[in-house]
Amino acid sequence: LRLSTLGRLDTVGTLYNARGSLLTIADDNCGDGTRNFCMNRRLDRGTYYLKVDGFGTKTGSYNLRSSFR
Repeated sequence: LRLSTLGRLDTVGTLYNARGSLLTIADDNCGDGTRNFCMNRRLDRGTYYLKVDGFGTKTGSYNLRSSFR
């Protein structure tokens, strides 16, 4: 699974499993010079939750992208 944001907002992505346990946090790691997050994870079938925040107290809009590889 690949998750990322696109936009001007500096975003941080946090992925949790169905029990609410933290799996990973991603920040500024798309490699394209932007402040968007990118996350690549191999996941078993199931339910997962993604939380997207603006870095610090920043707010604004963003687009969420997801793809399966």
